Amino acid sequence: MNTVIWIISGIAGVSVLALTFRMFFREEGDFGDAVGHVFTPDIFSALNGEYWEDRWNTFKMFLWLALGAGAFFAARTGLLKLFGPEG
Repeated sequence: MNTVIWIISGIAGVSVLALTFRMFFREEGDFGDAVGHVFTPDIFSALNGEYWEDRWNTFKMFLWLALGAGAFFAARTGLLKLFGPEG
């Protein structure tokens, strides 16, 4: 039963990510820009004049991922409370 709870929780998390994707990344290149800014050090963004764009894209990416993780853990916690842990 524990494996089923993990799978259902994963489906819940991925579903939230899929449903909120367009809310965070409206235009075609927004997601790629956000990923690029997450892995670009802030000093390089500042030197390129993209510091605040970097901060905004990094915030959007982490908020989007936090929503998916929150849905995963909420589903897992709820299912464990309903069905209880095994073992």
